[in-house]
Amino acid sequence: MIHFSRLAPKHLLSVGFCLVLLLLAIFQLFGEGVEVSKGRGFGGVKAVEERFVERARIPDQMGSVLDRWQLGLGVPVHGVVEREGELFYLPDIEHLIGKGFLRRGGEVGANLGSDFGGENRNRDVISAVLGFRSALEEVGVDLVVMVTPSKGMMMSGLESGRVLRNSDFESFRKVLERSGVVIYDPVPILVDRFDGRAGDVFLQGDSHWTPEAMKVVSEDLSGLLKSNWEVSRDPDFHYRSISQVVENVGDLASMIGLEQSEKVMANSIEVEGLGEGWVSEVLLLGDSFCNIYSEVGMGWGEGAGFREHLSVGIGAKVDCVARNGDGAYSSRLALRENPGLLEGKKVVVWQFAARELSSGDWRVLPVSDGEAGGVVRFVEGECVVSGTVQQVPSRVGNSPYRHAVMEVYLTDVRLVRGKQEVPGSLVVLGVGIQDGRKTEMAGWKVGEEVELSLVPWEKMSMEFGSMRRLYLDDPEMKFLDLRRYWAR
Repeated sequence: MIHFSRLAPKHLLSVGFCLVLLLLAIFQLFGEGVEVSKGRGFGGVKAVEERFVERARIPDQMGSVLDRWQLGLGVPVHGVVEREGELFYLPDIEHLIGKGFLRRGGEVGANLGSDFGGENRNRDVISAVLGFRSALEEVGVDLVVMVTPSKGMMMSGLESGRVLRNSDFESFRKVLERSGVVIYDPVPILVDRFDGRAGDVFLQGDSHWTPEAMKVVSEDLSGLLKSNWEVSRDPDFHYRSISQVVENVGDLASMIGLEQSEKVMANSIEVEGLGEGWVSEVLLLGDSFCNIYSEVGMGWGEGAGFREHLSVGIGAKVDCVARNGDGAYSSRLALRENPGLLEGKKVVVWQFAARELSSGDWRVLPVSDGEAGGVVRFVEGECVVSGTVQQVPSRVGNSPYRHAVMEVYLTDVRLVRGKQEVPGSLVVLGVGIQDGRKTEMAGWKVGEEVELSLVPWEKMSMEFGSMRRLYLDDPEMKFLDLRRYWAR
């Protein structure tokens, strides 16, 4: 059983610094890479690397040495912590062992890895969930909240049957259930099916679940939806399942420079038939737990994700809007941008990672009932504009996602080439993080003059809509209904 109560004691920071100085002396004497043995009381560097490579050997670069020594001492490195040979995402652990998320009050929580500025995040989880439920009720749609467990939750106690949770989770559950909100908790079915086999629930070097665990949860959830909402089966829904071996470097391993890949078997679902005019009765809102095995950009295959397997369990197509990271806010925002997705729905399943209860943005977000207004929309095609950078995202934070789309607010916008009418100010989207590195756009400064080619965001949303989003700080939601455009 993995314990987190003594994770990364602060005095170890000074110990680690002293060890780094010792390493410098060793380098000066020998100039060779240093092999590290398993540390006492912690998993140690070698315990981690032996899970991924045959022989643990620290490279000569000083940055890697510092990182590996810190990791072996239980000190977080690039948002990753190690415990007894396993890698964990730091915000997941902070959520589990930190203060109850219902009592965080005005804390900034800057270390929790949100894509929003800490002071501007709304932490009122209850109001956000109940507000969303009420907005859906107004259009005749029910809500199911699905809090997805983290690797730390499951591996901390799966073998003992006592899964670690944040101290406020049961209070959160009771309040929502008294208010009529249905909560689907995947933990019981995972404990039942994977009793004593914690390593089969989550990927070795990644923060996400295995294909087996995902499939078990999709089958369990589909049973709930069919029994409680009598979700209809499409008699013309036909598919075939294709087994595929997928090999990739996990997100956590990649964050700390471990490049050894791992292999999994995923079943891709290829839909061969749908009922003519069939309208899905289920909408899945989610994050990377939905996208993994489904979106090719995550590197774990495609067509084999949670949405596909939930569709198989129900026997009908499930509509899905999923965006990597920040499931508390991003998927609701994506729904607001595409309100037509609610047509014909009986129920919305809102899936988000458990850490979002502590680190997410929980502002109350109305469900749009029509076209956003206030800004002239480009008629079609591409044009070139110039403008002044007025606002950029305040922070990026450590993240397991290697790609991210960022928002930039431009003012003094002028048409350089093209025939379209352009607004004086607009929100521009573009790739801010690519393959784990900041792009030129991510380096834009407030006051800088830029010239760029734009197309309506709608034309690019299918390709980039599932990526993690770096948002503008917008506590008053003044940018909420502004049209988005894509910078080529």
